Amino acid sequence: MLSQPVPDPRFATAPARLGDELRGTRLLGLWSGLVGIALVLSLTVPVIATIVMGVWGDELAGPPDGDMFHGAEVFFGWLLTSLAGLALISVLAMAALTLDILMLVRLDRLRTLRAQRVAPLGWSLLAGTGVISTPVLGVLLFAPVRVFGPGTATMASLVVLFVLMGLLPIAGRVAEMVTSLGVRLPGP
Repeated sequence: MLSQPVPDPRFATAPARLGDELRGTRLLGLWSGLVGIALVLSLTVPVIATIVMGVWGDELAGPPDGDMFHGAEVFFGWLLTSLAGLALISVLAMAALTLDILMLVRLDRLRTLRAQRVAPLGWSLLAGTGVISTPVLGVLLFAPVRVFGPGTATMASLVVLFVLMGLLPIAGRVAEMVTSLGVRLPGP
């Protein structure tokens, strides 16, 4: 008489483990998305500080009073704001990278446990990190000058490309939060 097959011990508690994995994936997807969005938005801090310095720097400094350090407080305000923005960017970049690595490990584990709808979460994670969109749009930044030449059309197209460079990763992070909710237990 043939003996009964012995079940693989790794999958003996798969339904219980998978339920915990799904709950953890949803929470990890939420935090990874939120930190990624905060990172993209924090990239605007030095840009906004520079724009304010360039446009309103003379008005912020006030009328010349003959002092050798006239306007230095505006410069140091810009410098401190930019440095604080860069520090925030550094912290958020490390947190986002850590959460993205944890999500990749989680995706591998979910595939091992045969969870459903894992592929869309992987693609949204890829879109959220900007791995595809940023290099493509970065190369496209060289195109407007060659096509339009110097002028308003070039500046407008560069602004549109820069906005897309910010919006596409945000859309990927939102998609990551949504698709992390869609991961399901394996079907019968």
